[in-house]
Amino acid sequence: MASYAPVEFKPSNKQKAFENFAEYPSNLMALPASFEEIKKISKIWKGDIFSHNDASEAKFKTTANLYKIIHLATHSIVDSINPAFSKFVMYDTADSIEDNLLNAYEIPSIKMEAQLVVLNTCNSGSGKMFRGEGIYALARAFIYAGIPSVVTTLWEIDDDIGSNIVQRFYKKLRKGIPVDEALLEAKLDYLKSSNRMQAHPYFWSSYIAMGNSDNFITENPAINKLLIWIIIGLLILLAGFALIKFLRK
Repeated sequence: MASYAPVEFKPSNKQKAFENFAEYPSNLMALPASFEEIKKISKIWKGDIFSHNDASEAKFKTTANLYKIIHLATHSIVDSINPAFSKFVMYDTADSIEDNLLNAYEIPSIKMEAQLVVLNTCNSGSGKMFRGEGIYALARAFIYAGIPSVVTTLWEIDDDIGSNIVQRFYKKLRKGIPVDEALLEAKLDYLKSSNRMQAHPYFWSSYIAMGNSDNFITENPAINKLLIWIIIGLLILLAGFALIKFLRK
């Protein structure tokens, strides 16, 4: 698993490598809870963390293909006119030839082997509606890239509450619960511990699961052991049939 969180969003004032580079936004708030979020998630799944200057666009493009789960905690910018230019804001490194704005149109061309992508960013599941096609959003770009399962959001999310929900989600997922059910149970657990204001649907119902909901990435030791014993049993059974057939000759 790989978790990416730029945490801070400050323009590096680097010289642009290309004239058509987009201007890096200068008014985005830091997301301190995202750093704690990915540290806790990495303990649940024993994954790798890419934060601050390690969470650049170039780093994402060169490492995303190494992991079965990708978690992205950052700001997203939705372009309602041309959704191909909706983007995730990555850390702006001074020595990068990238503009550190990961556009929707770039995502399908990135080589990825992930089975699940979790987009803990605002509005990553919202975008422009195309007749006969549906909504073109940042999340859909990952579907186009061949990712079978994506967890995304439909509107703005609270940094702390969003972090709380996704941590609960990963704990459920690790038990072998399917993606959509794990997300549902994470929301229900959150509601049990939230106050009256935080229980408002605005804070938790933004999260949805897209694509295949099967849990094909479980690390549940009990399930893995059961599968091993089933395979061993089948092999013994086949060996027994082969022996009986040999003795009858």
